[in-house]
Order: sequence, then structure tokens, then C-alpha cells
Amino acid sequence: RERLNKLLSTTFFTAAILATSIYFLLNGLILAMIFSQFVDESPNVIKLGSLVMAYSLAWLVGLAAPLAPAGLGVRDAVLVSLMLLLSLPNVALVVLVHRLIQLIGDATYAAIFYFVPQHSTRGLF
Repeated sequence: RERLNKLLSTTFFTAAILATSIYFLLNGLILAMIFSQFVDESPNVIKLGSLVMAYSLAWLVGLAAPLAPAGLGVRDAVLVSLMLLLSLPNVALVVLVHRLIQLIGDATYAAIFYFVPQHSTRGLF
């Protein structure tokens, strides 16, 4: 019962929402950095916000897609479509590079935590 109360606490939910928001913001920024490498302009604030929104929406649709591990293909197709609606150039290449960077990042984290000695997580929350 005490553990459940901790999980349902306002502090926990606030921290979880903040962490998730930072995750989506950083992924949108990475997408913007990749985009800026393939065009001669840096994204302005409106494009940056649009890229963060597009990534977030594509991630959500990919999450809801059955039989698509990590939204593979679904998230990418939605992201390409949304970026085309924003009239952005080189969208397929940008999305492909973004997916590759995420794959490398995921593999890096998995390797780090695989080789880090396992300690008890008791008391983590």
C-alpha cells in the first residue's frame, strides 16, 4: 500500500511528466539539428516547435501501432508525412538519419547498462 501511494504521489507524476517532456524536446532538437545539416538554414522557433510536435505525434502513433516494434516504419511514415506538410526538404533522409541516431543511442544505453554491475534498485522510488 505504501509503495502504491509513492507511485501515485504528485511528486512522482510531476517528475515523470517533466522527464518525458524533456525526452520529447531533446528528440525534437536532434531532429532539428539533423534537418539543419541538409538545408542551408537553421530552423527558426516556429519550425523547431513544429519538429518537436511532429516527432511527438509520430512517436505516439508508432506506440499505438500493433506489431510494429518501437513503431518501426509507422513512426517514420507519420514523421515523413508531417514534415512534408511543413514543406521541409529532404524529409526521408532526415527521418532515416534520426532513426539511425536513435538506434545507436538505444544500443549504447543497452550496452552500458548490460555491463554495469547490477545493484539493488530497492529504494529507487
